[in-house]
Amino acid sequence: MSASGGPPPLPSNPAENDGARIAAATLTVTVAAFITYLARIYARLILVRNTGWDDYFMTLAMAVSISGEGVIWGSVANGAGQHLGDIPLQSLGAGLKLNFISQAIYLIAICVVKLTVGAMLLRIASTALYRRLIISLMVFMGLWTTMCVVVSSPLYHLLFPSWARTV
Repeated sequence: MSASGGPPPLPSNPAENDGARIAAATLTVTVAAFITYLARIYARLILVRNTGWDDYFMTLAMAVSISGEGVIWGSVANGAGQHLGDIPLQSLGAGLKLNFISQAIYLIAICVVKLTVGAMLLRIASTALYRRLIISLMVFMGLWTTMCVVVSSPLYHLLFPSWARTV
């Protein structure tokens, strides 16, 4: 409580704004992943001329990651990296929503990358036992990620009741 009996002031320090560092770090990783993805697709389409499910999963993972990068940039534009007292109130809600959404997007992206590895391992699986094991793990990972996203989606409605009516 403040001396006047009201709530304490929100923390503020305009000199500390890590938004640019957040954007730079995520952009650097996304660009590195995209360059690696392009090299992989070039090798698979042009040099080897043999694509498979692992390539399709990787394309999906890259698309999800790029969309996640866009959400991160929107979050930074709406105050991510700043102290709470330095964020305009009209931007605070949008920034928090985008931050929450980015977590689900990257959870899905990580799952799809794991499915890519599983699909790649299926190419070299030597026995039916290994194939069944890999497929079982891939199904488990997909179901686990789906469950995590579905279970966390009601939190959107609890945290942002006015936003929930517009989604």
